[in-house]
Amino acid sequence: MLIKNRNLFRITRFILLKIPVLLNFFSKFRTPQKRLLIIKTDAIGDYILSRNFIEIVKQSEVFKDHKIDLLGDKLWQDLALQYDSPFIEDFFFIIPDDLYESPLKTIKLGWQLFKNNYETVLQPTYARTFITDGLAGFTAADQIIGFEGDTERINIKYKTKTDKFYTQRLQMPAGIDFEFERSKFFFENVLKQPVTIKGPLIPGENSRRRGIIIVPGAGA
Repeated sequence: MLIKNRNLFRITRFILLKIPVLLNFFSKFRTPQKRLLIIKTDAIGDYILSRNFIEIVKQSEVFKDHKIDLLGDKLWQDLALQYDSPFIEDFFFIIPDDLYESPLKTIKLGWQLFKNNYETVLQPTYARTFITDGLAGFTAADQIIGFEGDTERINIKYKTKTDKFYTQRLQMPAGIDFEFERSKFFFENVLKQPVTIKGPLIPGENSRRRGIIIVPGAGA
């Protein structure tokens, strides 16, 4: 994250680290709904590699009777609305890096997530970030499951604190480096069932033209 306004970031940092602790206390006095939030705010490539697991979650024994919400990146909003709407109750789209200097937007979004009273929150991204950890903490859900992760995209001093927001942090086995395989490992462990899909798929009309499209810098 590139911070331009340090004062705004300090306010946001306070919000992300302190308010989830308070909300977690108040959450003990309510009964969660059968509602699940998936947090996936990566760029469009990682979304493509993980979006097919949303349908699997919806059809799983664990979550088949849950409403599912998705917190995603505005970069792929149009794709998600087109192809994932049958499985998603509510969408929340953000520009993650912008929230670091937008404390008012951050607390409004966090409050909305808390009010939704989620039973479970899933964050299947291995390289966690400060903003998504904080928003996961805001939900004060009974279960918040993510990866142990690394410090590629989050400062160790923040990760040490946001680790406590999670009720379960999965350890990635050695040798699993491809994003699709990481997502598969995550959802197989969460759902307690094998996932049979072998790769990402976006439905479309059949075409005799076959090939790949290479888009350098798609994340930007």
